[in-house]
Amino acid sequence: MTISLKNHPSLLYTEDILNICKPLRCLNITTFANARVDHQGHFSSICTSPDFMLNYVDKAYQNADLHVRKQFNDIGNCLMWDAMDCFGKTAEMLDDAARFNFRHIFTIIEPQATYTDFYHFGTHLPHQGMNQVYVSQFDLLKTFVRYFREIVDQSKTLSQAYSISIPPLAQHECQIEMPEPLLDLEAGRRDFLKAMHAQSSKLALAPRQIECAHYLLRGLSAKEIAQQLGLSFRTVEGYIDSLKRRMQVRNKSELITALLSDLSPTKQQ
Repeated sequence: MTISLKNHPSLLYTEDILNICKPLRCLNITTFANARVDHQGHFSSICTSPDFMLNYVDKAYQNADLHVRKQFNDIGNCLMWDAMDCFGKTAEMLDDAARFNFRHIFTIIEPQATYTDFYHFGTHLPHQGMNQVYVSQFDLLKTFVRYFREIVDQSKTLSQAYSISIPPLAQHECQIEMPEPLLDLEAGRRDFLKAMHAQSSKLALAPRQIECAHYLLRGLSAKEIAQQLGLSFRTVEGYIDSLKRRMQVRNKSELITALLSDLSPTKQQ
């Protein structure tokens, strides 16, 4: 199947994408791609390297990449490719990617309602020490992911990348051998959060956290809360993130549910 990419934003607006990804260079991350796969298996992407993307699609590597896996329970929310044993076309894909300075790849996985986003970070450096950068600066990578998503979603040109999709192929060739799991990640996460919730319930909320919680329960957005409190948007986002950690939840809707639960009559008795 021949896919025309001549009008793809990664080719037409390469400089814009590189400019968005400029902060990553401070961490020696010089190559970045966001792949999006919907629940029907359609693949779309946006990338800092047009040559890499053209080669990737030409050789149908999306058929051998992580994107075709159905379950991620044994992976979690990220993947360090240097820790994996890859075979067949998957190994070929990684060797080929190195030719385009996509080495020592680290992937953040974010499942959404109708699709899954894969954020791939790579480097021109040959040293495996980049993996320590990924781990130690994981919070910065997550911040960049949020920033990248907001910028692209607001751009009429760059967001078109997600409308240029490749239909699913009949045969999947992903060959990744995961290390022997030390525990059931889902069960371990569930038990950990339960234990942490029992511990953290003994702690009181800080005044600013209480104010943010109050306005969240009134339906205000982070931007609106910032205006009400005379704080910056980022500061309020920080308070909300601390509330999420405090309540052991993943998103704002779960946070509101948890706050309502803590305020229920049975909790207050």
